[in-house]
Amino acid sequence: MDQKQQNESMNQKQDEKQDENDEHNNNEKFDTAKTVFNGIGTITEIFKPFVPYIEIILNAANAIIKIYEDAKYNKNICLVFVERMRIAKFIIERLTTSKESNIEKFQEQSFLDSLVKFSNIVRSIKKFVLDISQMNQRKRFFNAAEIRENIDKLRQDFNESMNDLQFSIIANQMIDKIEENKKIEKDLNTMQQYLEKILDCVETTAEHVQKIALANEVLNNDSKSNIWNTFKAPQIDPKEITDPRSGASHGKVKKKVYLAMDVACKPFEILNNESPQFHKQQGRLTILNELQRCRYIIKFHGISNVDGQTVLVYDWAEKRNLKEYYSTKPLIWKSKLQIARDICHGLNFLCYVGVLHHDVRCENILLTDRLEPKITNFELCRKTGQETTYIDNPIEMFPWMAPEKMKGEPYTHKCEVFSFGMLLWELAYQKVPYEKIHPKQSIRNYVIEGDREVFEYKPGALCIPKAFTQIIADAWQGNPINRPNFQVLLEGLDKLCKKYDSTHANDSAFETVSEECNYLGSEGSINSTVRPVIPFEEGVRAHKEHNRQKAWECFRKHADLDNPTAIYWKGYYYLEGYVVEKNQELANKLFKIAADKGDARAQVRYALSLTNDLADFRVNKEKRDEFIKYLTMAVNSDDSAAMWHLGDTYYNGKLNFEKDKAKGIEYIRDAALRNFSRAVEFVKKFNIDLLQNESNN
Repeated sequence: MDQKQQNESMNQKQDEKQDENDEHNNNEKFDTAKTVFNGIGTITEIFKPFVPYIEIILNAANAIIKIYEDAKYNKNICLVFVERMRIAKFIIERLTTSKESNIEKFQEQSFLDSLVKFSNIVRSIKKFVLDISQMNQRKRFFNAAEIRENIDKLRQDFNESMNDLQFSIIANQMIDKIEENKKIEKDLNTMQQYLEKILDCVETTAEHVQKIALANEVLNNDSKSNIWNTFKAPQIDPKEITDPRSGASHGKVKKKVYLAMDVACKPFEILNNESPQFHKQQGRLTILNELQRCRYIIKFHGISNVDGQTVLVYDWAEKRNLKEYYSTKPLIWKSKLQIARDICHGLNFLCYVGVLHHDVRCENILLTDRLEPKITNFELCRKTGQETTYIDNPIEMFPWMAPEKMKGEPYTHKCEVFSFGMLLWELAYQKVPYEKIHPKQSIRNYVIEGDREVFEYKPGALCIPKAFTQIIADAWQGNPINRPNFQVLLEGLDKLCKKYDSTHANDSAFETVSEECNYLGSEGSINSTVRPVIPFEEGVRAHKEHNRQKAWECFRKHADLDNPTAIYWKGYYYLEGYVVEKNQELANKLFKIAADKGDARAQVRYALSLTNDLADFRVNKEKRDEFIKYLTMAVNSDDSAAMWHLGDTYYNGKLNFEKDKAKGIEYIRDAALRNFSRAVEFVKKFNIDLLQNESNN
């Protein structure tokens, strides 16, 4: 069996062993949370996706309190997190007992995603508190500076989650950071004195104490590029673009995967540099390159080749465009206001960089799976000052076109403002403007004469706040001079969004165009668009039960939410070819991402992947340094597989590393103390004393 096969075989067994441990550690009963919910009454369908994560948070809070009560060391540091978890528990319980008045939150995918991320942070807090409360069993916690760094990171993550969940005001009022710092410093000083006493007799004594603790634990318990002249768009290697799990595409735009992200590949014709259209192409690509800075504009990754065709690679928008979305699904007003504001952000940015889009309408706004708008279709865009674009079929654009442009006057940013006003009307009523006027040529005369769409009320129709109608009316003024700029429009929309957020429990706070009309209009009945997120432990369980599809959906979603262990599993599925096409290169990239985020199994996987090309590895200093670096990181995270690999490497002088039997035995001994099977076999074979400080060899 060659080195690569040995690595894969060993890691497969290690993963299975780790999974068994994970399942044991995560197999908690959610009694406390269920008691809370039983007090609430029947959980509505809209509330169900949130239940598993609320249960995880509440039970973790109780577990952390119990760990604190049983702590041997660092009790004050543990108390810092106990108090924070009591705050989180208070907020979550209050949220669940008043879910009706918080119903808007439970209709937001972003709120569920934020809750999932917070549940992962709570897990990390629980693990940290458990480890630090039993300090003598964890070698990495003998470093006071590292403890402080971990504390600061967890506190920052907690604060960011409170902000994402819109609980930061309550949390900040209840958290006394000055008092927290006093508790932390007190324990760190006490710990430093404790460590100094141990280290007075050199490190071997401290390590020996640790070995005793670990042994006891084992006994008790048997992760041309000059083609476009001066412009150089990012070139993407076609090998890095792969097929997605589901091959759904939007017309000619193909859905692919790039660096573990869904992307859209749009056909692109490379023109000869002697073509009169060549410079037009250069301008377009230059603009695309400039616009990447704005998050409200679809991200352009670069140029590549897919199936023999040159393509432009953009972020993938799962919900297609806004027109397609509103044609099939009702939008609540909270979503409409946020979408309108964010589109205005994007257009304001375009105006700032001197770019005119020329075709502002809902069809040219893409939506992510979180209903985040991204401006797209820059076929007609130009920098301000450039010659305006000739439009092949202007009649199709008449419903959104400014009257002065219909008359043949130059296109300015005030034309863009007018089009945005029409887009807002389209978004409000979820239909194309002037759709009853035929032929479309008649729209030109209608608009030029000063007529506009109407804000009407009919029983069952979607209603619109008066403040929103005023913004629209300002934007579609006949005289361009009277139209506000995007900054003014943005301020108005931002205020409207904030007013909605602060008064959403009382819709009457908004005056609509009809006093008879409920603010939510026909959306008064609650329709949840939130997609449930499979709990991570359930995904691991599905993997063990060989339900690869379910496991993949779980790992992919949690990886998108920045869970390092999920990123590791996503890489593992690419490595093994489960559900997705096998892709070792992408797997290794994902392992590195997870490794850099602290996942120990990923650190081991990535380190071993560096040895796949042994001939190159033996002479590549950078790879050899990374190999040691990532295995050492995993060792510091208490990973027994990493200990075995480092020990085996040093003991046998493998991979052209200098042989050091004594150093190798120390690592192998540590792995054996953690019950790593190959290490246990090794110490048995060579009759090595697990608690001896120096090797007999």
